[in-house]
Amino acid sequence: MQEALIALEAQRCQALVAGDLSGIDAVLDAQLVYVHSTGLVHDKPQLLDFLAHRIRYEAVERQGLVVHPHGDVAWMTGLMRLRGQRMPGGEAVASTAFVSQLWVHTAGAWKLRGFQATRVDDAAWAK
Repeated sequence: MQEALIALEAQRCQALVAGDLSGIDAVLDAQLVYVHSTGLVHDKPQLLDFLAHRIRYEAVERQGLVVHPHGDVAWMTGLMRLRGQRMPGGEAVASTAFVSQLWVHTAGAWKLRGFQATRVDDAAWAK
């Protein structure tokens, strides 16, 4: 299960960079609560709209992922580094964050139900 969730997270990151909204939608739970490192909070429809119209990711990387399984729920933690541009103006965005994710196994598939990012110093990435 741990390897499957880490692979699913890698697919989610690749979909973010590719702008693949259907791929992202497929891994998000209907009850999603997504908290960006800026404090912006989205549910699933709001996040998909944000990804479609407000940001374009050039890179999304993960490091040090640890999965804490408990039955049909798993908590994933680790670092995330991203780079992109805000739309429509093209303002550069880059950050490193510590991320906690809540994954739930429902209807035969793992879905991302909770996401909380907290900015950390970029030097944390190299450790």
